[in-house]
Amino acid sequence: MQDDYGNALIAQTLYERLESLTQGMQAVNDRLQLGDERMSRIEGNNERLQGELESNTKATKEVAENTKDIVRLAQAIEGLQQLIERIARWARPLTAIAGLCAAVFGAWKVFRGGAQ
Repeated sequence: MQDDYGNALIAQTLYERLESLTQGMQAVNDRLQLGDERMSRIEGNNERLQGELESNTKATKEVAENTKDIVRLAQAIEGLQQLIERIARWARPLTAIAGLCAAVFGAWKVFRGGAQ
């Protein structure tokens, strides 16, 4: 007996076909069992990871609470630094103006004869 492509067909008995189907079904059942075991491991890992996540979240909140004052201090220092920079921006020209005024006053005293 041959198929449409000329390949020889091996006649199987009903028993051989049932045996072949049984083996195929056993292979599928084995793969399903392995899948069930794998899913059980994944679910177990998921529960463990969920517990670790909750622990990390709690620790993060504690650190945030404990460092709140340090953050406020750093923000205050940053604001103070900006204030000092603005004062320094005005202080340079004012210092130059004060020096010029002192020089003019000193020259005026010398020319008026008041330097002793």
